[in-house]
Amino acid sequence: MADEQTAPAATEAQPQVGSVAVPNPTAAVVTPPAGDDMSALPEWAQQQIKALRNESANHRKAKSAAEQQAALAAEQAAKEQGKWQELATAYEPKAKRADELERYIAETLDAELLNVPEKLKALVPDGMDALGKLRWLQTAKAAGLFAPLQAPRTDAGSGNGQSGMAPPRGAISLERKQELAARYGVRADLLPDTLGV
Repeated sequence: MADEQTAPAATEAQPQVGSVAVPNPTAAVVTPPAGDDMSALPEWAQQQIKALRNESANHRKAKSAAEQQAALAAEQAAKEQGKWQELATAYEPKAKRADELERYIAETLDAELLNVPEKLKALVPDGMDALGKLRWLQTAKAAGLFAPLQAPRTDAGSGNGQSGMAPPRGAISLERKQELAARYGVRADLLPDTLGV
């Protein structure tokens, strides 16, 4: 008879939390079987064990994925740091060279500006870097902008042929000299540069 009284207590409606039934604490305690055999356990216990196993597996997978991503991120950061250091090391000599060239350009510009007359220094453009000013000065110098002015020549009519004007009256061209030399049977270099007028 005692067995009959405990049996109805075990079959009473069990409270539920969510979709899993919670066992009645007053019900008889069932010891789980050894190993992975859960068939002897009640259905609600089997479902709860399966849910816990699935949840645990999901946590393990998520943890493993997070650890892998963290390791990849650390490896990538180390590679980028290595590349950054490699680039910095590679460009260090170039940066030194650039500094040396900037100093040289500034010194050359200062030397060129010393050769510019005071009255013409206002022509040098502002707002340019040292290289731009140096290029401008070299172009202006090549064009003759800063060349000293020369007085005009006053000996243009002296007849020496040195003034850059038309040759003096009676001058003989090289072709004419060669023609006369051939006609008279003499060497062209022996003939005078001018004929008497």
